[in-house]
Amino acid sequence: MFSPDDFKLSFSTWSAPELSVPQLAEAAGSYGYTGVELRMPGEGPGGSIEHAHGVTVDTSPADLTEIRSAIAGTGIEISCIATPLEFGGPAPGAEGDDARQQAVNDLKRYVTLAEALGSKCVRVFGGSLLDKEGELAGLVDAVSDALSEAVSFAEQTSVSVLIETYGDFANTKFVREVVKQVYSEHFGVLWDVTHPFRALETPEESYDNISGQVKHVHIHDHRYVDERLRLEPAMIGEGRVPFQQAIQFLAHDGFEGFLSVETREGPPDEVLPLHAKILQDMITAAFEPEEAEEAEEAEEESVEEAQE
Repeated sequence: MFSPDDFKLSFSTWSAPELSVPQLAEAAGSYGYTGVELRMPGEGPGGSIEHAHGVTVDTSPADLTEIRSAIAGTGIEISCIATPLEFGGPAPGAEGDDARQQAVNDLKRYVTLAEALGSKCVRVFGGSLLDKEGELAGLVDAVSDALSEAVSFAEQTSVSVLIETYGDFANTKFVREVVKQVYSEHFGVLWDVTHPFRALETPEESYDNISGQVKHVHIHDHRYVDERLRLEPAMIGEGRVPFQQAIQFLAHDGFEGFLSVETREGPPDEVLPLHAKILQDMITAAFEPEEAEEAEEAEEESVEEAQE
């Protein structure tokens, strides 16, 4: 039977960019995590940041083997390879098709990297749709076609390609359509709970669109300021996003992936252990109806206080 102990926690190197791979594995173990998500260098949504882990698609096979062996000895997993790749790009046509083909080629290299490190997931972005000329149906088709080629490559490995609910694809109906078209066990969804919520979806509405396809989850909280015209980061539970509801949906379906924390709200050795503790409490509450109800009520009160 699925239990709270079956949930797995990781954190993104976005939260601790100054740590090397051995330091990340050591920190994860001491902070209460069993995984580390490696964010790859390069410009992409969310901006670029230097990471001391040093892992790239150009890392030599010998170095990757050494890194994997060192991590395996700690019991920590590489929960996901988070790439900056986008598949929206320009509208279909010469320029857009070339850009997507380059993204496909790059994604195949990231899949190979993930396989070498023993990671089961590679994150990509759907990219922009709403600023392009043309019908949404055709624009989504172009994203799906490009991802299908890369996923066919991933099907020869143990790696899954995940599209994140971010940007225009925070509208989970778009994500659902891409998943439907690609249709592979090696393709799924990285549910960033916050961004669909920002797009005025409730966790229930989002999960209705992507349930059964979620293989990795991003956790980072925010609160509204300036009459809800701007966002500012917040500690989990102190912001606006109803994570307790999301975790209950995942618990009900026996979620097998990682809940991965993305936060830069303070020194990693202070905020990451605290986030792990908060998430563990939420996970426990999700399996106990009375506690879950109390946790939801507390979450609602916290949201109300955050808006005052």
